Amino acid sequence: MKSIVKYSITTLMLVLMLSSCTKVSGHGSVTIVLSGSVHGQLDPCG
Repeated sequence: MKSIVKYSITTLMLVLMLSSCTKVSGHGSVTIVLSGSVHGQLDPCG
């Protein structure tokens, strides 16, 4: 069960990062901040 939850969260974060890179807006900047707090070393927009 835990692996399903972890996979769902990872997929959700990936979708949010991709959407923030394709459509830069206020929502995108919030997404980058949220993903940055989870993956501090990664820059989703590269």
